[in-house]
Amino acid sequence: MESSLLNFLTDPKFSKKLSWKAQRFAAEEEIIKEGKKNQKVYIVMKGKVNVLTDIDVAGAGRRRTGLARLGKGEIFGELSMFDQQPPSANVIAAESCELAVIDSRKLMKFLDSDPKYGYRFLRHIVDLLIHRMRQDNVRSTSILAWYLAEGTTGS
Repeated sequence: MESSLLNFLTDPKFSKKLSWKAQRFAAEEEIIKEGKKNQKVYIVMKGKVNVLTDIDVAGAGRRRTGLARLGKGEIFGELSMFDQQPPSANVIAAESCELAVIDSRKLMKFLDSDPKYGYRFLRHIVDLLIHRMRQDNVRSTSILAWYLAEGTTGS
């Protein structure tokens, strides 16, 4: 889902106040580590990243599982910007990619200093989060249906 968040990166008002930087990551390179403090927000400019988490599977140990694949125009690291908690997932480059890297504290100050501009930026984030939530609802429903079906077959 491409977003016009990319348009903010080329807006002189945004780039002048925030001085974000473009950073390249190689395929399989770790960008964010689950549980490790992060004070950056990332917007995918080129390429794709995988959002993964490590889960404990009874009798099988810890396994890494995919939560999402994000592409051009999508944002990550935004949840930590809002709640100052460590990331709840790992983010790894799925392929060679280029990301806009923005200091989350400076971004919040900037958005607070210009409420109209801040509203427009945050509206794009909310749209992306709603899209992700709807995808998660579909996945959760599918898993629940599978689980319930397994329970009725006695397997």
